[in-house]
Amino acid sequence: MRPVGLRLALRGMRIVCGEERAQPAVISEGVVDLVRHPIYLAEMLLYVCMFCFGLPLWAGLP
Repeated sequence: MRPVGLRLALRGMRIVCGEERAQPAVISEGVVDLVRHPIYLAEMLLYVCMFCFGLPLWAGLP
């Protein structure tokens, strides 16, 4: 899940910050077509993965 979150964050940042538009407009293509805030989704996925994969370490399980 971590690569998915990272990929969403990078694509979202590339769409928003990657090019200069002559006339401001609503972005509605790419990752933003599926998720309105891909960077926030990526951050939430990162926290969920850290919790799920870190839980056995916190519990002392192998």
